[in-house]
Amino acid sequence: MNLKKILVLMVLVSALSLPASAEVVFLKDGSIFDGTIVSDGAKSIILRDKQKKTKTIQRSDILRILYTELKMGKIYIQKRDGKGIVAFMVDEDRESYTFRMDLYKPEEFILKRSDVLFISEKNPSGLQTDGDVGTDRVSLKWLPPYDAVKRYNIYTKKSEKDNYEKTESTGGKSITLKKLSSNTTYFIIVTSVDTTDYESPPSNEIKIKTKNIPPYKPAGIVREKKGNKQIVRWEESKDPDGIVTGYNIYKRGGKIREKIATVKKTEYAVPDDVSIYRLEITSMDDLNAESDRVQMLRPLQLVISLAPAGFMSSGKLGSSFNPGYGGLVNIGLRNFIFQNFEAGISSGYISISGKEKDNMDRWVFIPAAMYTGYHLRAGDWFSFFPYIKGGETVSLVKYTGFAGDKSKTVIDPVAAAGLALTGSSDSFTFSIGGDYGVLAESKGLKSFYEVYLSCGILIEL
Repeated sequence: MNLKKILVLMVLVSALSLPASAEVVFLKDGSIFDGTIVSDGAKSIILRDKQKKTKTIQRSDILRILYTELKMGKIYIQKRDGKGIVAFMVDEDRESYTFRMDLYKPEEFILKRSDVLFISEKNPSGLQTDGDVGTDRVSLKWLPPYDAVKRYNIYTKKSEKDNYEKTESTGGKSITLKKLSSNTTYFIIVTSVDTTDYESPPSNEIKIKTKNIPPYKPAGIVREKKGNKQIVRWEESKDPDGIVTGYNIYKRGGKIREKIATVKKTEYAVPDDVSIYRLEITSMDDLNAESDRVQMLRPLQLVISLAPAGFMSSGKLGSSFNPGYGGLVNIGLRNFIFQNFEAGISSGYISISGKEKDNMDRWVFIPAAMYTGYHLRAGDWFSFFPYIKGGETVSLVKYTGFAGDKSKTVIDPVAAAGLALTGSSDSFTFSIGGDYGVLAESKGLKSFYEVYLSCGILIEL
C-alpha cells in the first residue's frame, strides 16, 4: 500500500471517528452547553454550537457529557412513597435518575428507578387540529401536563427556517387561531406556563396549510353580435391569494351542468346549438379552485302588448250583467330592478250589457292600474307569470227604460291577482292568462273574472 492510500485511509478514519450528533456538556459550575464535539483531546474538547461558533472547554471543568438526547425540561416525579417532586432530569442510567432543582446550579440528587412510580413531562402533548382547517383559521386542542397550568402559549411560524413567535395565549386546552393567511403553511407548537411562571418545553409540532380562497366570480357579463354569432364578454376576475388562470364555460340543462369549454381570454363565442341564457361562467385559479357560477343575465326590456280580453262578473254583479269583452294595453319593464321581475301600467276598455230586458243597462269601465309580477322560468323562452295589480276604474253606466235614458260616471278602486303563461323571444312576447279581481263600490265589493290573450314586442334598453 503506497503512502497516498495510507493518508486517504487515515483521513476517512479520522472523519468517521467524529461524533455525528449533538452533545450536551455539563460544567462543574452549573453551566450547560449544547453543540457538537469537533475535537476531543486529553486535556480539552472543542465544541461547535448551533451558531457554528467553537468553544474550547477544559476537561477539568467538565462534570459530564451526554451523548444521547435527553429532554431537560422541568418534569413531575411521582415517588412510590406518595411524595411528588418537580425538578429537572439531567442524566439517567439503567438503575437511577439524576435531577437538579435548578437547572443551572451544580447541586444534584439521585433517585433509584425502583423508587419512582412515574415521571410526567410538564409540557402539553397530543397537539392536533380540531376539525377542518379553514381559509383564515384553525381550531387546535391538546392534552395538559400532569400538574397545574396557569396558561398556555401558542407559537407559530411559516417555514422551518423561521423562528417561532407567540401568537395567542389561553387558559383552556383548546383555541381557534384566527386571521391567518389563506393558502399558507403554518408550523404550530404549544407550551404551558405553571404557577411559578415557568414555561415548559414545547409540545409536539404540527404542520397545517390553510385552504385556498377561490377567485372572484366573473362580473360585467354582456353579449355582442358579430353577424350571426353571439359573443359573451366579461370583466377580468381577480384572486385574493393567487392568480386567475382561465375561465370555465358550462351549459345548464335542468339540474345537469356540463362544462363545454375553458378559455384564457374574457370572451366566448357561443355555439349555434347552445342558448346564451343556459351559459354559466366561472373563474379558475392556479390551484384549480373555481369561483361561484354566474349565469348570463337577460337585458332590461321595454314590454308593449295588446290583449283582447273577456270579462265575467260574479256574485251580485254577475246576477245583473252578462259576460263582456274588450281589450287591454300593457306597458312595462321586464328584468327591472332584478332578473325576471316586471312592473308596468295596464289600461283598457271593457263593455258589459245588463240581463234585464226591460232595463237594458250598459256598463263600460276603463281600468287604469299598476301591475308587478315575477317570471318563473319554465325554460329559455317560457315562464309562468304570477302578478298583482291595483288602481282605479272609470265606469260609464247607462240605463234604458220607460222613463228614458240615464247615465252616470263612477270611479271605484280596483285590485286583482292573476297568472299567465308567457312565451318570449328576443323581440316578441305573447301570453295567455286570467285574473280574479274586486271593485270597491260604495255599496260594497263586487268581484269579477278576466281572461285574455296578449301579444306584443320587446325592446332591449
